[in-house]
Amino acid sequence: MGTHGVASGQQVLAPLNHFSRMEYLVTPTSSGNLRAPNNDTLYLSGWFDLSREPVIVHAPDTAGRYYTLAVTDFFNEVTHLGRRTTGTAENYFALVGPDFKGELPDGVLAGPVATQQAWILGRVLVDGEADFAPALQVLRGFWSAPLSQWQRGQPPQLPPVAEAAKLDPRGTLEYFAVLNRWLRANHVPADEAR
Repeated sequence: MGTHGVASGQQVLAPLNHFSRMEYLVTPTSSGNLRAPNNDTLYLSGWFDLSREPVIVHAPDTAGRYYTLAVTDFFNEVTHLGRRTTGTAENYFALVGPDFKGELPDGVLAGPVATQQAWILGRVLVDGEADFAPALQVLRGFWSAPLSQWQRGQPPQLPPVAEAAKLDPRGTLEYFAVLNRWLRANHVPADEAR
């Protein structure tokens, strides 16, 4: 999953703070960055930067349909939003970084995130071939916007996807520079402080 175009034919790509949707059932040949195919699930994914402001995520009314949004911080702690935890009625969730001091709009449920960045992997149930079109419509109802751009009921226009050089600092000394910047920007969990 990328926030910048780094290769032609890149499978999963969306601007920062927005979702990429896989509008097909994943098979072994189309799984891309996913670990394994899942023949009854549609996926959505996105990277979120919470360092400036919260990002608000819209979940449509799924009318009882199973969905989950697995919100993962960079300490690899996961919070699940969805049918089992928050129900299936329409909802707005704010991904709130650790330094946010402002207020959220009425009716928006705060979802604290321990780091300045988060990743969401979402899943929507497809109950057989005849259910694909209704499930796809539900999938397309998920959207997100930074707080300053958010308007209730109005998905934002997506910014263009920027091009960038592929970055893979693993195996180089640049890895330590990236890690150092990240550690300085994020708070160490209290139970891991020394």
